[in-house]
Amino acid sequence: MAINPFHIYKGYTQEITIDLTNGIDFSGFQADLTLPAGLTVVGDFTLKRGVEGNHVLQSNVLRSTGKTRLLCYPSDKVNGTMPNLTGNSGALVTFTVQASEYFDDSEIKVDGIVFSTANGDSY
Repeated sequence: MAINPFHIYKGYTQEITIDLTNGIDFSGFQADLTLPAGLTVVGDFTLKRGVEGNHVLQSNVLRSTGKTRLLCYPSDKVNGTMPNLTGNSGALVTFTVQASEYFDDSEIKVDGIVFSTANGDSY
């Protein structure tokens, strides 16, 4: 899981893409984002590789750390099994950020990453 390089000017917005190249099919994931000072998320996170109508992507700011947690999971079984996310490379999630006048131009960090399969295995 990696964030594509980007440049943003103070006072402007920029769409950010989180890419993933995977060799294992998975049905859900969790990841924590740390935004640098002066950078805020504007709007919602968008799942780019979900099965339409069968996956939910939620985000929430953790009070204890200030990190934004992403949680993606199947909303229902399809033909008796949990559906996998589609594709093996490219955009996984997109979101928009805005830089304030106090933005310090450092990077967005992604950690706490866990992927899970339809069988319940975690990576």
